[in-house]
Amino acid sequence: MNSLVLELQNEALDPSSSVLNLLRKASVIAYKLDVQELQEWVKLELNGYSQSSQLPDYRFVNGELKAQNPFHGFIPVMLDDAKISDLISKRPVFQPISELEHLISNASRNFLHLTFPKEMELEIQKWLRDPLPLVVRVSTSQFNKVVENTRDIILNWSLRLEKDGILGEGMTFSTREKEIAHNASYHIEHLYNYSPIGNTMSETNIDQSNSSMGIGVNQGEVKTEKLAGTINEAQSQNLAQAAADIQQLLEQLSQKYPTETLSQKALVAEEAIKKIENDSSFKQRVISAIKAGSIGALEKAIDNPIGAFFIEGIKGWKDVN
Repeated sequence: MNSLVLELQNEALDPSSSVLNLLRKASVIAYKLDVQELQEWVKLELNGYSQSSQLPDYRFVNGELKAQNPFHGFIPVMLDDAKISDLISKRPVFQPISELEHLISNASRNFLHLTFPKEMELEIQKWLRDPLPLVVRVSTSQFNKVVENTRDIILNWSLRLEKDGILGEGMTFSTREKEIAHNASYHIEHLYNYSPIGNTMSETNIDQSNSSMGIGVNQGEVKTEKLAGTINEAQSQNLAQAAADIQQLLEQLSQKYPTETLSQKALVAEEAIKKIENDSSFKQRVISAIKAGSIGALEKAIDNPIGAFFIEGIKGWKDVN
């Protein structure tokens, strides 16, 4: 009789075989051998994940934030803050393998759009100061990578079973084989991180439709509160940095020009504004700080007697696009 384990191994080596079918066969073996961890993992891959704490590393994909412009279609959104960019562009994949295989096989383009929970999208739009709808565009090769990593885990498990002397005969396993499996340790993270025959993952480009996949807020999604906190932290840092740069400039000019009278202070503030206007990068940092916080918050952050004159001269910058 044929060995069920070797059958699984051969099918896992066949790139044309369905990973969904591999999971079903792996489920049969896991139940017959009473390997609890593999049973739970297979169930999650078949039915989909519901909590982010369950998600293995291979079930995260990285994409590019896009805004849907009514005239120009999807346009890239540039994020200067790396921490916020990582929170937004690194997306969890909760969908079951059957859905991922279906999306890949029925693709017409090489990417997918992942949508945000509404409250999370509103938080990002508020930070960007732009109401355009947002998505994360992810290459289908990354979704294929999720599927192929699942294949690799099944293959590596079958190789471990063979190494431990567990092959089975037909659809049955001996008492001795069940005892070996019971005493063995088959951890998913070990099967994922270690491959005795190398990586079998395919990087074939696949056409994919631009259909959207929703990311449920109750499915272990990065919490809106966490994103809001990170955004607020970044905004505070940007405002503090802009205030420090302005203060340094005012101090430098105060050493060069007299500042005893109100008119002299106003002239120094005017000179500082001219210098910033001639430095596009500096000016953009100041404008971003004003829009992220408020012009009043920026004034409070500038510890210099000329600060009030400076703020009065740049009040119109808050309306600059």
